[in-house]
Amino acid sequence: MNATQDASQVRTSAPPVLRVEGLWKKYNRSLRQGVWNLGLDLARGAVGMPASDELRAGEFWSLADVNFELRPGECLGVIGANGAGKSTLLKILSGIVEPTRGRVEVRGRVGALIELGAGFHPDLTGRENVYVNGALLGLSRREIDQRFDSIVAFAEIGDFLDTPVRFYSSGMHVRLAFAVAAHTEPDLLLIDEVLAVGDARFRMRCLEHLRKRLEQGGSAVLVTHHVVDLDRLTQRAIVCDQGRIVYSGTVEAARTHLEGLLLQTKQLSEPVSGKAKVVSAYLTDSLGRLSSVHQTGASMTLCLGVLCESRLESARIVVGIHSAHLGKLGAFSSAVDHTPLILDAGEHKIRITIENMPLLSGAYAIEVSVCGPQLTDLYDHKVGLVTFEVQGPKRNSLGYGINGTIAFAHRFDWEKQA
Repeated sequence: MNATQDASQVRTSAPPVLRVEGLWKKYNRSLRQGVWNLGLDLARGAVGMPASDELRAGEFWSLADVNFELRPGECLGVIGANGAGKSTLLKILSGIVEPTRGRVEVRGRVGALIELGAGFHPDLTGRENVYVNGALLGLSRREIDQRFDSIVAFAEIGDFLDTPVRFYSSGMHVRLAFAVAAHTEPDLLLIDEVLAVGDARFRMRCLEHLRKRLEQGGSAVLVTHHVVDLDRLTQRAIVCDQGRIVYSGTVEAARTHLEGLLLQTKQLSEPVSGKAKVVSAYLTDSLGRLSSVHQTGASMTLCLGVLCESRLESARIVVGIHSAHLGKLGAFSSAVDHTPLILDAGEHKIRITIENMPLLSGAYAIEVSVCGPQLTDLYDHKVGLVTFEVQGPKRNSLGYGINGTIAFAHRFDWEKQA
């Protein structure tokens, strides 16, 4: 057994740095109703009764029955659509917000990067805010003195160190905030999307710093839309949806699960003119078998059932491919392919085959339009008509990772120069 395996076993057997049990949090949709409910809770407290933990008029659950643990050396990715409860979760973990029900146990020092500029006083200089922020994170002045040069070097704010932070750009804010939080060497670091404000080079430096901290036994919870960042730090992630954890597992599987959720939110539109409409749709693989899972490089066929009220002399079909995160990746039309569609009244079966699937692993959806001679003659339009998953190569022949959305056909040539 090597040293890495020994360390891994020690971390696995170590007590959790973070334990979350039965976490619930409710909010009010209306400020007025919220003030009223707060008054009711204060009145209950005045007579020795606990505040209500049930939903009342105007309230909703931002978090609902959230449970997980985090051990030393682990980074947990938290992903989900906007409004899924991710930021609420981190605010509770950092102690900013109290849960309605449940409990959070944290062992050790916590560092948090949750809101841009949080913990900074706008009228204090960068230098002064380093000391104030460090003190808030539990460091003595002597400890901050020892780390000060490293913090300033990492933040790269140069001549602005003695400038009030109200004049800092958003990028300068996040660089200084991360530098302070990271150099306190917290046992648990909480990060909520703020790294997205920094440039790509700084984000890579932050990720490398986090990776080294994890190797030293530190832990992190990272909320991000840059799922590729998680690939560099961890293999574990949870997917939040409407305040609940709907999936917990590997980063790759969590990403596919999230993409499927996002694509399912797209609603099918109703027929526009009624002259023709799509009445059925399914996908088959290269062998003609029904399948919603396809391989990079293989062929995939979309089979449509189109019902026409009357004869159409020059119909056209437009097919678009959507990614949950990137939107429409591309579209193609029967008219561009010089394939005239003359459709009599009644139902027709139309097959569209995509040769050499260029998409890499992920979840996707298909958009279909049925048009007349002009694109403005729209008979039917459906977004999210069919969803499918692509399974692509994870490694190339040399063992290096393959990621992204598109599999580019390519060739490398080289020659030795004399």
